[in-house]
Amino acid sequence: MATGVAYVLPVLLFAALAVGVLSDPIFDVTDYGAIGDGTTNDTEGSVCVFAFLLFASLAVGVLSGPVYNVITNGAKGDGKTDDAQAFMDTWNEACADSKAPTFLVPSGYTFLVDQLYFQGPCRSFINAQVDGTILSPFKIRVIRDNHWIKFIDINGISIKGKGYIDGQGAIWYACRAQQKCKNGPTAFVVRNCTNVSLNGLDFKNSPMMHLTIQQSSVVSVRGITITAPEDSPNTDGIHIGRSKHVQIMNSNIGTGDDCISIETSTVDVNISHVTCGPGHGISIGSLGEDDSEARVEGIRVSYCQFNGTSNGVRIKTCQTLAVQVSNVQYVDLVGSSATDEAIVLKCSQSKACTNLAMNNVKLQSADPGKNITTTCFNAYVTKTGPVLPTLSCSMQD
Repeated sequence: MATGVAYVLPVLLFAALAVGVLSDPIFDVTDYGAIGDGTTNDTEGSVCVFAFLLFASLAVGVLSGPVYNVITNGAKGDGKTDDAQAFMDTWNEACADSKAPTFLVPSGYTFLVDQLYFQGPCRSFINAQVDGTILSPFKIRVIRDNHWIKFIDINGISIKGKGYIDGQGAIWYACRAQQKCKNGPTAFVVRNCTNVSLNGLDFKNSPMMHLTIQQSSVVSVRGITITAPEDSPNTDGIHIGRSKHVQIMNSNIGTGDDCISIETSTVDVNISHVTCGPGHGISIGSLGEDDSEARVEGIRVSYCQFNGTSNGVRIKTCQTLAVQVSNVQYVDLVGSSATDEAIVLKCSQSKACTNLAMNNVKLQSADPGKNITTTCFNAYVTKTGPVLPTLSCSMQD
């Protein structure tokens, strides 16, 4: 690690602890892609840690900033009145404040909101403290961008709390099952944002995807819960696209689709200590379907548990296009698969997946005693420890 970084890291670590970004003083570089074998260049893992600590240090001023409460701006919080305008008025005031404000959604209230569009840039780092319940209307409707709650063009925000984000998706699931309507809205979108922390919230029953991270960088997701019925269509837990330097840690996700899905032009994603299931597992997928070149690299999935997911880990690309997937690590994964294929690595026919690595991956059938398999196509894998079921992929030295 560079000498300058070594001197600055302790200061940034203190700042991170001061604002609660870290729940304890342990910040393991191996969770961010460092290997520690004495031969691999671990600069990327160290730099990623540095980036997240730098972001945390920017948040120190949040502790003493003014508080903007949605109740003060007229929100009823009765679960019946549409409080969207009160939320937007409160956001506009906070966004215009240069003294590290707090945007507060207080506990003890249920806020019905039709749509929220939190636009930046803002004048300062913002702490969004969400302790109440935010509820989507229980009706089929068309809304802007098909996004229910959206944060866009923001540099520096911490969204945390013990609140609930409830998409009330049951009406959408039934409507789609009867083929009477198209896709419902995504519940929570982070788009074109930098330095974002999302911590502690409980997402449930989104009409479609629960949380999407798009065209963003330095995003930390920690300690969240995402739930939806096992048969709810396209309700991915977390979906990441065209983003970089993203970490997802210490979270529980169980939905009707991918627990976590990663799509094109995404670089440096670390997924650690995530419990997944029900759902489709953790997927790098749907790459190249828009006839564009796709690239995904620098993905690390470690210390995760799969509970009856349809697959554990999966890579799926459009076979006819040059889709580049490289530098993907799967380390210390356990659990069960509800289908015969626990590991699926289907790479592009014209460009192989390279520098894939697996170590200490142990998956079994959710049906005791039943055999499970791996499926590979044009995937080159380095096995540095035990892998079950046995890999059928081409091995790299």
